[in-house]
Amino acid sequence: GAAGAAAAAEEDLLSAAQNGSAGGTTKASGSSGARLFLALYPCWCHSVVSTVALCLLSRAYAHAAFIVCHHLGEDESEVTLNTLVQIDQLVHLLESPVFAHLRLRLLEPSRYPDLVRGLYGLLMLLPQSAAFHTLHARLAAVPTLALIQLDSSTSSNSGGGQGARGQGARGR
Repeated sequence: GAAGAAAAAEEDLLSAAQNGSAGGTTKASGSSGARLFLALYPCWCHSVVSTVALCLLSRAYAHAAFIVCHHLGEDESEVTLNTLVQIDQLVHLLESPVFAHLRLRLLEPSRYPDLVRGLYGLLMLLPQSAAFHTLHARLAAVPTLALIQLDSSTSSNSGGGQGARGQGARGR
């Protein structure tokens, strides 16, 4: 039905982004990138994992972390077998060239705490599978000292993680 067609279209766009034909447009800087994100969001938001993928592709890390932690993490009805399969596919896409910027930003967890938080949230949702081990290995490469400093700075904040909000949707 319509949901299947939407999922196929989302997969096609992510595959096109992986091959480089659409990646430049979704991560475009300035108002054109924001307009594209806002145009795509209503189509992709019917699937939680697709929304997370769009946010990661568009560098809206704070929103991605919010969705993972609050929609997937708190609502057990959202974590279905289909959702886990989609997270598995997303993890494999994260290893593609279109997400190289994301992987490089993991070297600076203090600048991109929402990215780290969102990826760890996905890791915690996955059963121990190939995707779990792939994402676990990627996150194990994040500088440990920076993670400790990140954890202490967010726990000392009165809002418990409010420090990342000032970065904006693009994770500056």
